[in-house]
Amino acid sequence: MGIGKSIKFLRMAKGLKQSELATKLGKSTNYLSLVENDKREPSLSFLKNLADELEVPLSLFFLDMDFSKRDFNPQEQSLFLRIRELVMQLESLRLQTVGNGNRTPKDNNA
Repeated sequence: MGIGKSIKFLRMAKGLKQSELATKLGKSTNYLSLVENDKREPSLSFLKNLADELEVPLSLFFLDMDFSKRDFNPQEQSLFLRIRELVMQLESLRLQTVGNGNRTPKDNNA
């Protein structure tokens, strides 16, 4: 899953339409579509604003790795892919919970 697919996945988990998120970010829907389809490389400042808007860690967008540039054995590759998948699922569940108006554990400590 590349950055674009990660962005789309997290946007949808948050329950936002492309147009809603684009407006919140001050970008066009077309630009966001291009980024989500990996046809445009977003700037780091865009990703920072996006992470803030989606309430996710910036590092979440960088969980993708090009295995052809690294010397991982198949077991290491499989483990890394599974970890990435689990992290994305956890964030998706958290975003859905927050989106439904439920408080996060962090909020309960306040």
